[in-house]
Amino acid sequence: MNTHQTPSCELVFDIEKLIYQFDDKAFALEIASHFVSSVPEYREELLVCLDQQDSKQTLSLAHRLRESAAAVKADRISCIASELESAAQENRGEHVQTLVSELLLEFDNFANAVRNTGATC
Repeated sequence: MNTHQTPSCELVFDIEKLIYQFDDKAFALEIASHFVSSVPEYREELLVCLDQQDSKQTLSLAHRLRESAAAVKADRISCIASELESAAQENRGEHVQTLVSELLLEFDNFANAVRNTGATC
């Protein structure tokens, strides 16, 4: 199985792929929980970027977030972060704001999905 596949933007959390990747459910859930614990920092950084209208920093943060989300199979977050990366690169301020709002909602959806697996976040 190719673990570098493009994420499905339909899934909040692809737990099966994450378990397959690590071949250890407990470790996979620990990794996902660690990502959830990093969400407040991402949230704060996104809001600062928006407030400062800093396209360069938004681009950098979106790239980092896309990669981190993909690694834990947070597929929707990864997809939205990818769109945010493009929007920031093209300096489309209004679209950036919309995507940040979507990411903030998706952070909560991912945390809930991880908790629904029995993981402690």
